[in-house]
Order: sequence, then structure tokens, then C-alpha cells
Amino acid sequence: MRKLFFVAVLAICGVALNAQVHVAITDLEEGYTNSTISYLSSGEDINAKSKDYTLLNKSIEQGHIDVAMQLIEKGADVNLQSNKKSPLVFAVKQGDKALVEALLKAGADMEYAYDGELRLWQVANKAGHEDLALFLRTKVNR
Repeated sequence: MRKLFFVAVLAICGVALNAQVHVAITDLEEGYTNSTISYLSSGEDINAKSKDYTLLNKSIEQGHIDVAMQLIEKGADVNLQSNKKSPLVFAVKQGDKALVEALLKAGADMEYAYDGELRLWQVANKAGHEDLALFLRTKVNR
């Protein structure tokens, strides 16, 4: 009920918002994936944003890797940024090598610089994912 009230208030205030994607992203923040799974089967734009997040970026950031993998399989834009970060940055911070590999295979831009300073391998290293940092470094040096 709270979510519907919030969406209604935004609509009254003239904020253009895809209510379904907003609810899905809010649910991901709260640890729920059902509305995101429903959204995937609805045929709506899987790259739509709410709160400056795509479903892919929010699912990765919140650790819903299974949902992220489904989004990648369905053709989500693997380079679309949220808060100036690509899906690869979110995946590297999570330390999930399989997800990083899936994003790369789907065409994610390996040369994305985090905050204009750190390369992806440095982001991994800073997050304590040394094995992933080494993997990313070898990818860059090819």
C-alpha cells in the first residue's frame, strides 16, 4: 500500500515514472525479487530506470545475482550506467567472477573507469577481491 501511495504522489506531482519498474527496484532494495521477475515476463522495457537505477544495476548492487543473470540473458543493456557506474563496477564490487564473465561475454565495456580514477581491477582489489582483480588485470593486458 505504501508503494502505491508513493507512486500516486509522484504521478500527481507530474513526475514521469514507470510505476512497475519503480516497484521492482524498490522491492530489490528491500530484498524481494518477485516483482522484478514479474516485470521481466511483462514485456516492458528491461532497461527502464527508476531512482537513476536500472533493474540490472540494482539487482547486482543488492546481491540478487540470479535476477541479474536473467536480465543479461533477456538482453539488458550491460553498459547502461546508474549513478555513473556500469553493471561491471557493481559486479566487481560484489566479487562475483561468474557474473563479471557473463557481463563481459554480453559485451560489457571493460575499459570503464570508476570515478574517473580507478580501473576495474583496482576496484576489485580495493573491495578485497584479489583473485578477481588478477583476472581483470590479465583481461586488460591482452
